[in-house]
Amino acid sequence: MKAFKTVLIVFFILSIAGISNAQSVYFKLGGGYGLGLSSQYLFDKSTVATTRDLQYGSFGQGIDLHAGVGYMICKNWGFELAGSFVLGNKFEENSVIGTVNYNSKHYANTISIMPAVVVSTQLAKEVDLYSRFGMTIAIPMKYEDITATGTGAPTGTMKWKESGGVALGINGAVGTKFILSKNFGIFTEIFGTAMSWGPSTLEVTEKYANDATVYPKITYEENWTPTAGDNKAPKPRYALSNFGLRVGVTYFIPTGPVK
Repeated sequence: MKAFKTVLIVFFILSIAGISNAQSVYFKLGGGYGLGLSSQYLFDKSTVATTRDLQYGSFGQGIDLHAGVGYMICKNWGFELAGSFVLGNKFEENSVIGTVNYNSKHYANTISIMPAVVVSTQLAKEVDLYSRFGMTIAIPMKYEDITATGTGAPTGTMKWKESGGVALGINGAVGTKFILSKNFGIFTEIFGTAMSWGPSTLEVTEKYANDATVYPKITYEENWTPTAGDNKAPKPRYALSNFGLRVGVTYFIPTGPVK
């Protein structure tokens, strides 16, 4: 963890110090959709006791919003510091207990910072082919929203949230940049992220309307001596990996002659 922090700080200092000498500074804004790159078991979708219908997936799957700033040291090499927000896909589960029907939606939203190295080459006039590789530092939050309908038990909506901890991973992309003018361009790229995460806490953020139960905040641990009422549980691990397609616009600020 300390090593990743050190790399990020050094990258930031170099970015600030090098902008004045960069051949081209750029800003970009885009979005896309990521599919699950790796998966884990989530739940059993079957509503019949005699059958099984297992749901697998990655909480990194979902809508990807992306923004970044970078500079090209020369025509072929550069650095980039980007950020993203993944609005996670909702995995839906239905179950029946007694006379109550439960609909649960499992999903995660993730904010990430991604420092990376960029390698670019000219594919044709006003068209560049590039690749990017770096690390990902993310703050995810996982949710479960449960809607209960029926009689004989608390009904309404109940919400759980898992949070805390930082997810570390790697990311990369291969794309094409189309230069429309001196200052504007568009890009399209295939991106991927490899990452997992272990939250620190679990808490109820909303209870059923007629539920008088007091739900304590649960702390996740990997090593501890269990005692009665300690409100601790084993730390889970969630897959956040994805790959997908992203498109966007780029604004260039030339700062010197391109070598």
